[in-house]
Amino acid sequence: MPKIVLFGATGYTGRLCAHALVKRGLAPLLAARNDKKLRALVSELGVELETRVATSDDVIGLRALLDEGDVLITTVGPFTRHGQSAVHAAIGKHAHYFDSTGEPSFVQRIFMVDHDHALGSGTRLLTAFGYDYVPGHLAAALALREAGERASRVDVGYFFTGTSDDSPAVSQGTEYSSRLAAIDPGMEWCGGQLTPRYNGLRVREFQVGGRSRAALTVCGSEHYALPREFPSLRNVNVYLGWFGRRSYLLSRGARVLAAVRSMPLISKVPEHLLRLAPESHGAGPSAETRAAVRSHVVAIAYDDNDRELARVDVGGANAYDFTAEILAWGAAQTLAGSAFGHGARGPVEAFGLSALRAGCEQAGLQVLPAADVM
Repeated sequence: MPKIVLFGATGYTGRLCAHALVKRGLAPLLAARNDKKLRALVSELGVELETRVATSDDVIGLRALLDEGDVLITTVGPFTRHGQSAVHAAIGKHAHYFDSTGEPSFVQRIFMVDHDHALGSGTRLLTAFGYDYVPGHLAAALALREAGERASRVDVGYFFTGTSDDSPAVSQGTEYSSRLAAIDPGMEWCGGQLTPRYNGLRVREFQVGGRSRAALTVCGSEHYALPREFPSLRNVNVYLGWFGRRSYLLSRGARVLAAVRSMPLISKVPEHLLRLAPESHGAGPSAETRAAVRSHVVAIAYDDNDRELARVDVGGANAYDFTAEILAWGAAQTLAGSAFGHGARGPVEAFGLSALRAGCEQAGLQVLPAADVM
């Protein structure tokens, strides 16, 4: 019988996901690199679960965890360094795949390289299936459905509420992955085609919670899947509003960094400097901090003349809690046979808009009434 395998179960996001799965009455196989931490997690969860020691550099070991039709969830990052083995293992064993990445270059590889291999094996790949970037898909799809075929552009903005400086409390893993995202380019849907871009090159402001909030461009998974779902789209813009007024300074830095990365003799210097920074050891915001810092995501659809046609805001659960819950929901739906298609899929493509909205609501994310957003 197909099962759920959670790889990276003892990490920060992995532990939250393990709790979310067990809360749903599911019995995942828990995999991580440290047996002692796995046994401690099982004790913490209070249920008998199978565990396996596995590492991200052992494709054979990862494949041994899986059978055909299984669902693999991986939270092991940074994904550009540690994520590819899990993708290969899932494709090789005809298992379905979910991850919690927000790293644009990894998302690009899933959609532009691994997609074809997954089609051939009957595997479904659902990358960035967390706060990065499921809420944007939901809000954008709702706005585009309301706007109709006149919509040629959609702008999505990711924000937090409950902090005084617009900045969220993030885990060590998120902080490290964000540094990687600054130096690795992704793709944007621009002028009706995917175009290479660095993150942070542009800034725009959104009206959120009664004030103007700045946000930087980011190459989210919306750029790949939304145009397949809404063929009239010519432009997709995704923005990250974590930095408040510092967004303008960071954007200038991003342009300098992009110029450095384009110079062959010194293009690798930022990457070498980044390698000196320590990776994550599983630390992250406490439950109390997560309860105080909430999420707010905006999507605005425009026509060819930049006239606003529709706006949808979604918000609620903390980003980490939402990620864990939506991963558990997606895995459960897939295990039950309620997902569609093969290859790299967007959330709406895989589950349908109505089901995805219901799943996001279960994970704590609601469509916000107009009175609460401006």
